[in-house]
Amino acid sequence: MNDGKGRFTETVRGLPPEMAWTPAWKFNVPFQSVGAVGAGDLDGDGMPEIATASYNSGDWVVDVDGKGASLLSERTIRVFRANPDGAYTEAWRSRIPNEIAGIPYLGDGSGGLGAASIQIADLDQDGRSDMLVLWENGGGRPNFVEFLKNQGNFQFADMTQRQFGTYQSRTANMIQLNDSNGDGIPDFQLREANLETAALATARTPLFLNDGAGHLLPLKPGDSGRSWTSGDMVAALGPPCPRLADCVWVRSMPMMFDLNSDGVRDLVLIDHGMQYSPPPGVQGTVDVYTLLAQPPPAAIPSAIAPTGGIRQRASINTAFFARLQATVRDSARRAVPNVAVTFRAPTAGASGVFAGTATVATAVTNAAGIATSPIFSANGLTGPYQILAEASGINVRASFSLTNLPSPPIISAVNVAGGGSDIAQNSWVEIRSTNLVPAGIPASGLDWSGAPEFTSGHLPESLPGLPVTVTVNGRPAYVYFVCRAAASSQCAMDQINVLTPLDDTLGVVPAVVRAGGVSSEPFLVNLRAAAPGFPLVGGTRYLVATHADYSLVGPSSLSTPGYHFAPASPGEIITIYGFGFGLPTAALTPGSSSQSGALPIPPAVEIGGVPVPVIFAGVVSPGLYQLNVRVPDTLQEGDHPLRCIYAGFSSAAGPLVAVGR
Repeated sequence: MNDGKGRFTETVRGLPPEMAWTPAWKFNVPFQSVGAVGAGDLDGDGMPEIATASYNSGDWVVDVDGKGASLLSERTIRVFRANPDGAYTEAWRSRIPNEIAGIPYLGDGSGGLGAASIQIADLDQDGRSDMLVLWENGGGRPNFVEFLKNQGNFQFADMTQRQFGTYQSRTANMIQLNDSNGDGIPDFQLREANLETAALATARTPLFLNDGAGHLLPLKPGDSGRSWTSGDMVAALGPPCPRLADCVWVRSMPMMFDLNSDGVRDLVLIDHGMQYSPPPGVQGTVDVYTLLAQPPPAAIPSAIAPTGGIRQRASINTAFFARLQATVRDSARRAVPNVAVTFRAPTAGASGVFAGTATVATAVTNAAGIATSPIFSANGLTGPYQILAEASGINVRASFSLTNLPSPPIISAVNVAGGGSDIAQNSWVEIRSTNLVPAGIPASGLDWSGAPEFTSGHLPESLPGLPVTVTVNGRPAYVYFVCRAAASSQCAMDQINVLTPLDDTLGVVPAVVRAGGVSSEPFLVNLRAAAPGFPLVGGTRYLVATHADYSLVGPSSLSTPGYHFAPASPGEIITIYGFGFGLPTAALTPGSSSQSGALPIPPAVEIGGVPVPVIFAGVVSPGLYQLNVRVPDTLQEGDHPLRCIYAGFSSAAGPLVAVGR
């Protein structure tokens, strides 16, 4: 972590266990032995995601008892999403593609591919960052390159064959991305550490040019003009490297990028410290050498193109993450400095301002030909629009596509219905807060009674015509009811009632509401094996229960036309209903509108502090549990509290059972 003053501190805060350093004996099975890591904004929210790819590894792990075993890593590509709180959660996972390598995975970890390099960039220029993964095979066998196209929403398609073809290399073990031919589009180069000849484009370290649509075509050494050899580098550098023996750093990893922001790529040579003896007059070890290219004099501006902040989204009345950048070049595609560029936003409808109320801003290009706008903030109207950048003497304009989104929903509470703030899988939970539900729903709220999914035996993940969805630990929940506080006196706050998905994860997980295309910040809840809760009658403290004839248990004073209540009698078997008891012995089908099965063990139930026999306990419909219990003979007339313990967890205090004599 950089404090901005050149000081760095080491931390694993926010990193998932799959990524964070941990002692070997604490590895879970299967773990991911990370061979390569890449970072980049994969969802366009301005925050970098982390991509990892595994190495074919049989790591020796020692458990707490001191016993050792070779555990085969689960070989995958994974993407971890950046959350606003700085933590990362897994958003996508894919198995290593057998079809690329055609190499079987050997159970002892001695064969197969291992990731050596990941690079993230918008290779096909569609506004979404893609991934390139280099898999090395070892033992003189071919290495392979994989191209994963970003399809949005953390979904990636393997486009290797279609847009890249099949490339095999026996030496390259890293990928370097840069604009090699000055067309503003990232090309890539396969590099090999510690080559005897540090060539920039040779048969051993080929350069691939990008046609702008993600088609990557290999460039032969003769096509690129001069190839730099170690001798060329020594001759160009001169002192302090008069002899090749003093410059073995040329075996290392030469890179090309614009080191000094003058619009021209420079050569950077990194020394790994192998067999290195400093030349006379040099103290210690020199780690980096650079060859600065001299930019040619700029000519007349002839082209302007968007090169930063091209496609962005922001909530209304908030600033966009990235400033807009436009690059000006001459006819030879050289950067042109000191050119005034004007950025213009729409003056009506969805738009924004640069400073105060200004919809127009001017910036001057730097030495790299880049003009950077001031910070741009969305106005209060939602929708897509374009900002145009123009420069005098250039007929075309650069275009930036921005979208103003509704204010994000904000979750303030998640509770099991009739229970506490800890939740369990297959539980009915209530989510409350502000701005959760869009306008336009009835004052009485909206439920799932008209959902078409029921005709095929499934539960709905959203309600008809209402763009509201909920995920718990990244998995979709099933939406039953929504209520908007601004339109209804029944809801003090916006409320969404959902059935949590089947997920045996234990611990803190994120709950996210997505409404109108905008996601809330993750609300962290504790997911337990069980979280017992009991629904109550209306605004009372009496739990929902029935007699054998299905009439309702409760004081007679609660009776209304069509709903008859009567107290329970001592010794009577009554049925009470609850939520949050977890899985029955019978397997449940995710999303099925039919559930049934007995719990593996009966809960421990007390009424009025007296333990009661539980005749039956199980799930009878999605997320609804039935407990048949016998009311103790010793209870006096009156209201008695019910307490339930299951899987080591207790229900919340408060539910009452009315008993009469």
